[in-house]
Amino acid sequence: MRSPARWLKGFLSAALLLVSGLTGLYAQEENQVRLLSEVEIILPENSPVRLNWILPPVDRTLVESRGYERCFSVDAGGFPWVGSGGRLIVNPVKKYFGVLTENYRSFTHLESRALFVAGEEDFGFIAAQDELEYDKETGYPLLVYQPLAPLPGAENPGETIVSRTMRRGENCLYFVVRKSLEQEEYAEKYEVYCFAPGALKKEEGRPAAFPEFILVYASEEPITAVSGNVESTFVAHGQLVLQIVEGESMPAVYYRHPTDLIMELDYSKEAGLFYATNYSVGLMSEGRALEFMWAPSPRIFLRGDSLYVMLPEQAAVLQVEKAAFLGRYNAISREVVAVNDVRVSSGWTSPHIFVGFWPPLLAFILLLIVLIDVLRNQFLGHGKMVWVLMIFLSYLSLLLSFFLFLIFGLNVGFAGGLLVLPYLTVLVYLISGRKQRIKPRQQDQ
Repeated sequence: MRSPARWLKGFLSAALLLVSGLTGLYAQEENQVRLLSEVEIILPENSPVRLNWILPPVDRTLVESRGYERCFSVDAGGFPWVGSGGRLIVNPVKKYFGVLTENYRSFTHLESRALFVAGEEDFGFIAAQDELEYDKETGYPLLVYQPLAPLPGAENPGETIVSRTMRRGENCLYFVVRKSLEQEEYAEKYEVYCFAPGALKKEEGRPAAFPEFILVYASEEPITAVSGNVESTFVAHGQLVLQIVEGESMPAVYYRHPTDLIMELDYSKEAGLFYATNYSVGLMSEGRALEFMWAPSPRIFLRGDSLYVMLPEQAAVLQVEKAAFLGRYNAISREVVAVNDVRVSSGWTSPHIFVGFWPPLLAFILLLIVLIDVLRNQFLGHGKMVWVLMIFLSYLSLLLSFFLFLIFGLNVGFAGGLLVLPYLTVLVYLISGRKQRIKPRQQDQ
């Protein structure tokens, strides 16, 4: 007769072997890469999506003195431009440095190759120069700022403009105007204007090139990000993203992030709507989103079907080539984790059978069948007590994985090692436990 201690020892040994095997399985199939100590990315295997360092990370001590608030843009050739200090503009790949003649708050490239620069009161571009002049303080070439037009937004009675911010759209610019309202303390108003450089409207008394600003949206709720393509505009109010379609009177809820604030949006018809929070980067579609990168304070820029991500703390730029392909995985069936906690295996033969929503339910049913079988039969010594104890612990691990799922999401909850114990209990019982049952004596006929 085997003692309960020997039963438990054998069970735990088998558990350790299975956990070790599954750990290797997860490492191979999740295709998760830790690029830096704070940067992780998960991409579908056997896909055209590729990662390229456009600007490799530098020593953190070299960039800390300048702070992490940097402007970021990518030109038509795929070269990153980084701004720092309100005047310095750098193309680090081409080792080009310049200092703007005026202070700027932001700059961005459009698909038309134009570089627009925005200050406190107006926005414009860098004018062509016949001869270069140099900044006396830095020794870098001076870039002559040519204003194009005042920033949109007027102070109506009872309103005071607090700030005006330029954002990028697909072949258009968006401007977010923040106003304070005098009638209530801390009350504010936000307006979103759109400017399409190619759609200039000539009016009497105005120059032919005077830009036309279109008021797209107004709200009293803080706006954290904007992008779009004139016909369709996406506005983020923290976790909530609205879609404003030209010609429709009311905005529609496009997506709501379950945990984080949407800090940046970038959109194109070719690639879709990408977003960044303070901790992650993802791809958004109506009602769902796919989160594939985790990094501190990422900045994003969409150029064609490639997504460029700047990591401000390392002054590094990463290219996610063929990022538009990720849109195929932002659906009901995929093998990468989404922020709306949807993750489904590709089939019964997939190694991801331990990942998804149905494995815990299946484990619950199998454990119930085993429990009924144990209770209906007799075992040698303390065998019955040991099996009931193991089934109880297996149900406890299922309950714990459920709570982890509610708190941290699917990747931590149902994809963790806690699901190993229920399946291991069922497997060991089918292999050896059923053989240990005491068969009842047959009654004489």
